[in-house]
Amino acid sequence: MKTIGIIANPSSGKDIRRLVAHATVIDNYEKVNIVERIILAAQKFGTEKIYIMPDTYEIGYKAKNNLIYLKQLGIDVEILDMT
Repeated sequence: MKTIGIIANPSSGKDIRRLVAHATVIDNYEKVNIVERIILAAQKFGTEKIYIMPDTYEIGYKAKNNLIYLKQLGIDVEILDMT
Protein backbone atom coordinates (compact mmCIF):
# COMPACT_ATOMS: atom_id res chain seq x y z
CA MET A 1 0.00 0.00 0.00
CA LYS A 2 1.34 3.44 -0.93
CA THR A 3 1.00 5.77 2.05
CA ILE A 4 2.30 9.18 3.06
CA GLY A 5 2.20 11.22 6.24
CA ILE A 6 1.63 14.95 6.63
CA ILE A 7 2.62 17.11 9.58
CA ALA A 8 1.29 20.67 9.34
CA ASN A 9 2.37 23.03 12.10
CA PRO A 10 0.01 26.01 12.64
CA SER A 11 2.77 27.92 14.45
CA SER A 12 5.44 27.63 11.77
CA GLY A 13 5.87 30.50 9.39
CA LYS A 14 4.93 33.06 12.04
CA ASP A 15 7.92 33.10 14.35
CA ILE A 16 9.71 36.27 15.46
CA ARG A 17 12.62 35.75 13.06
CA ARG A 18 10.27 35.97 10.08
CA LEU A 19 8.56 39.06 11.47
CA VAL A 20 11.82 40.87 12.25
CA ALA A 21 13.33 39.97 8.86
CA HIS A 22 10.14 41.07 7.04
CA ALA A 23 9.90 37.61 5.49
CA THR A 24 6.70 36.11 4.16
CA VAL A 25 4.24 35.02 6.83
CA ILE A 26 1.97 32.11 5.90
CA ASP A 27 -1.41 32.07 7.64
CA ASN A 28 -3.28 28.93 8.61
CA TYR A 29 -5.85 29.29 5.81
CA GLU A 30 -3.03 29.01 3.29
CA LYS A 31 -1.69 25.96 5.14
CA VAL A 32 -5.11 24.30 4.71
CA ASN A 33 -4.90 25.08 0.98
CA ILE A 34 -1.38 23.62 0.81
CA VAL A 35 -2.49 20.39 2.52
CA GLU A 36 -5.45 20.15 0.12
CA ARG A 37 -3.08 20.45 -2.85
CA ILE A 38 -0.77 17.81 -1.37
CA ILE A 39 -3.70 15.41 -0.95
CA LEU A 40 -4.92 16.00 -4.52
CA ALA A 41 -1.41 15.52 -5.94
CA ALA A 42 -0.87 12.35 -3.90
CA GLN A 43 -4.18 11.01 -5.25
CA LYS A 44 -3.05 11.57 -8.82
CA PHE A 45 0.23 9.74 -8.21
CA GLY A 46 -1.42 6.60 -6.83
CA THR A 47 -1.22 7.11 -3.08
CA GLU A 48 -3.80 4.93 -1.36
CA LYS A 49 -3.76 6.37 2.17
CA ILE A 50 -2.65 9.57 3.88
CA TYR A 51 -2.05 9.97 7.59
CA ILE A 52 -2.21 13.49 9.02
CA MET A 53 -0.90 14.54 12.41
CA PRO A 54 -3.53 16.47 14.41
CA ASP A 55 -2.84 20.08 15.36
CA THR A 56 -4.48 22.85 17.36
CA TYR A 57 -5.87 24.65 14.30
CA GLU A 58 -7.21 21.37 12.79
CA ILE A 59 -5.53 21.96 9.42
CA GLY A 60 -5.95 18.30 8.42
CA TYR A 61 -9.63 18.17 9.37
CA LYS A 62 -10.38 21.36 7.45
CA ALA A 63 -8.51 20.20 4.35
CA LYS A 64 -10.23 16.80 4.40
CA ASN A 65 -13.69 18.31 4.95
CA ASN A 66 -13.18 20.87 2.16
CA LEU A 67 -12.23 18.13 -0.30
CA ILE A 68 -15.19 15.98 0.77
CA TYR A 69 -17.52 18.95 0.30
CA LEU A 70 -16.08 19.58 -3.18
CA LYS A 71 -16.35 15.84 -3.98
CA GLN A 72 -12.64 15.70 -4.83
CA LEU A 73 -11.44 13.30 -2.13
CA GLY A 74 -10.85 9.88 -3.65
CA ILE A 75 -8.47 8.28 -1.14
CA ASP A 76 -8.49 7.41 2.54
CA VAL A 77 -7.28 10.32 4.69
CA GLU A 78 -6.91 9.54 8.38
CA ILE A 79 -6.26 12.10 11.08
CA LEU A 80 -4.24 10.30 13.72
CA ASP A 81 -5.54 10.04 17.29
CA MET A 82 -2.70 11.22 19.49
CA THR A 83 -4.50 10.97 22.85
